[in-house]
Amino acid sequence: MGKKRKRNPQIAKERGERLKEEIRRIGLTQGEVAESLDMSLSGLTYLLSGRSQINRTMAYALEFKFNIGSDWILEGRGLRTPQIRL
Repeated sequence: MGKKRKRNPQIAKERGERLKEEIRRIGLTQGEVAESLDMSLSGLTYLLSGRSQINRTMAYALEFKFNIGSDWILEGRGLRTPQIRL
């Protein structure tokens, strides 16, 4: 079984800021994003503010649903929009 990492407040805040920027870029409301991810608006707000940390599973969901690069959200590198959807 894998080790559970401690939450790093600075990393959580940076990830939340990148996600906020991408939500604005794609033109959705936070409510629309929360609903699409099947989470509460307050849960999304916690992620955006850095009170909760965006993990790899959430980053993959963002990539799949909104074409937001998971490496971009998690590390601030890589493609913001990794693939073209037809």
